[in-house]
Amino acid sequence: MGRERVSASDSIVSRSTTPSSMHGKVADMRATTADADPATYPPAPPDCELSEFRPLTTSDVIIAVKSLPDKQRSPDPMPTWMLKEGVDDLATFYATCSTCL
Repeated sequence: MGRERVSASDSIVSRSTTPSSMHGKVADMRATTADADPATYPPAPPDCELSEFRPLTTSDVIIAVKSLPDKQRSPDPMPTWMLKEGVDDLATFYATCSTCL
């Protein structure tokens, strides 16, 4: 009653985010790195051990998001500044979801 639907903006749903364009990007990346040497990883220090996981807290999420650099790529659905601005409201949701995985 009196409410009209607003159509999706072209800036939100763009051709660059369609699955077919992603397949092309993946194919291009594979072609570019086909002759590259395999990745090498240094061994972990002898005293380094991952023996347990702890659930994320709201504070963990807020600290991690606020430490992100203020930049993003055009395909990102949400600008980093916007995520940082709303992290206090979203942190509880993210921390709660991490314990459900």
